[in-house]
Amino acid sequence: MSIHEAAQFLGVTPTILRRWEREGRLLPDVRTRGGDRRYDLNRLGSEPQGSDNPDRKTVA
Repeated sequence: MSIHEAAQFLGVTPTILRRWEREGRLLPDVRTRGGDRRYDLNRLGSEPQGSDNPDRKTVA
């Protein structure tokens, strides 16, 4: 799926996904010849975000 579809699926913006890629937190599965990022829906659904810091809490 495209970066926009992946961002919508995860509830973030495409800018956040680009930042996560720079930080090494979430890398795209494929880069097209044109440089577009492609993400695998199955992998996105199976990896909880923020699991790298178990002390981190989400407050809503």
